[in-house]
Parts: sequence; structure tokens; C-alpha cells
Amino acid sequence: MTTAATALTVDDVTTDKHILVARIAGWTEHNGYRDRAETFLAATGLAGLMPSARRPYTVTLDELATHFTEPASIFIYTRTTTPDRYDVAEATRNYIDTHVNRFLTTIENGTLTAQPTDHGQTVDIEAVTTTWGKYDTRYPEAGSPEVIAFRHSIIRTFIEHAIQAGHCKEVESTLRRIGLGAYLPPETKQITVTVPGFGTITETIQLTRTGDVTPELLRDTVSRHIAAKLCEADSITYVDTPAS
Repeated sequence: MTTAATALTVDDVTTDKHILVARIAGWTEHNGYRDRAETFLAATGLAGLMPSARRPYTVTLDELATHFTEPASIFIYTRTTTPDRYDVAEATRNYIDTHVNRFLTTIENGTLTAQPTDHGQTVDIEAVTTTWGKYDTRYPEAGSPEVIAFRHSIIRTFIEHAIQAGHCKEVESTLRRIGLGAYLPPETKQITVTVPGFGTITETIQLTRTGDVTPELLRDTVSRHIAAKLCEADSITYVDTPAS
């Protein structure tokens, strides 16, 4: 694995988004799972930055649209002045299909060609990696509180989506592989809780995958502390209430 002797510093969130997408693109190119990567980027709102094998093109529909700006003239076999509604639907379908097929023929004959659409926001992977390093180099340092906040926020979103999709280990491994391991939530945390009548608890507890202390974790910690204090003081007594 190649490493950079001195890490670069990124100060703005837009550039940091481009670096993240470029590294994910590089990792998926090396390791596969491109579809899964695009799904996770979509969950964070960054899917539009990822270059795709499906390139955008524009087809001008003016020639086709002119046939549908006025009421359609259709012919229906009927013995009354009120035609069957299904016959009307079928005749309308035939009218539309006729013009669509003629329009598609102009494309097939090369009379009308699709034009590439310029999506300026798509990340230039080669340019970004040339400046900021590939996925296997040291991740650029965060140079502002905004970039730090973005990294923590985006990783939390990734993990939340991974929990729902059942891909936690793969996502966490990928984030470490591209250089963002330091921003993953910690597995444990030391907490201090004051319990009236039982003193103060200072204990290291296991966190959720997103780095949260849940009410259940807190309740279990407090319950164990109270039970330990009661046993330590030998203050649990049993009172036998006579039957009435």
C-alpha cells in the first residue's frame, strides 16, 4: 500500500465530498460492489457525484411532441353515437403508437441523434485522486470544523443505512480501507451517572454501532450498579408477611 509522507489538508465540504466519492469509486473499481456503493451514496444524497457507466444523453422530442399538442383524430367502429370506452382507449393507444414508432425510426435511421448531457457536478475521479490521493493513500486532514462535522455526519448516515441493509461489517471495513477509520464511532465510552441514594457510577459501557448510549444500555448499567451497592452493603432484607 502506498502512503503519503505528509497528508494534505482539505478546508471545504464540497472538496471533501469529491474526495470521498473518488475514493469510494476507486475502491469499488478494485473490489467490486459498485451497485451497492451507489445505493449507499444515494442514501447520503451524493449519488449524483458518482460517475456511472450509464452516461446521460438528451433526445429532442419536439418532432414527436407536435403530434400531441392538438386533440387526436381517431376512428372507431360503433353503431351508436357513444362508443365503447375500451374501444376509445385502444384507438388512442394505436394513434400514439403510430407516431412513436415513426419517431423511433428517425432515431434508428440516424436522422435524429442523442446529444451528450453535460453534468458538471459529476466528480472527475482522475483529477481528484491526482490532487488528493487514491483510496490506498493517507486521507487528507480535515482543516475546518465544517469538514470534521461532515465526516462524522456522513459516516453515521452510512452506518445507519448499513444497519438497515445488513451490511455493517462490509461498510465499516470499506470506510477503514479508504482512510476514514478514525471517524468511525467508538465501540465503548466511559460514562458518569449519579443515582440518588446510591452515589455516582463511572463505568465503560458498550455503545451501539452508531456510537449512541441507548436508554436500555443506561438502564442496565444503573441496575447493575444498584444491585452491586445493595450486595456490598448487605442491605437486602426479607420480610415475611403473615397470611391474612
